[in-house]
Amino acid sequence: MSRIGKQPIELPKGVEVKLGEEMIEVKGPKGTLQTPVSPLLDYELKDGRLSISRKDDSRESNAQYGLRSTVLNNCIEGVSKGFSKTLEVIGVG
Repeated sequence: MSRIGKQPIELPKGVEVKLGEEMIEVKGPKGTLQTPVSPLLDYELKDGRLSISRKDDSRESNAQYGLRSTVLNNCIEGVSKGFSKTLEVIGVG
């Protein structure tokens, strides 16, 4: 069982999550992101926390459990803080 998936995802101020049947939409100050819903998982939004649970103990649902949790966490971070990558150029040419 995924240790990443066990932890509920905290929603920062200004971030909204809409749970749809096929997509989860995350809105924040930096924009809107969507990610597909896995039919092997249950999603629950309660008290500013997003929780994910598995419907069964299959190998595929266990893989989706950690994956979807990480993807949703990245979506929430992206719409609230944004992403940046620093490129450092060293050397000639």
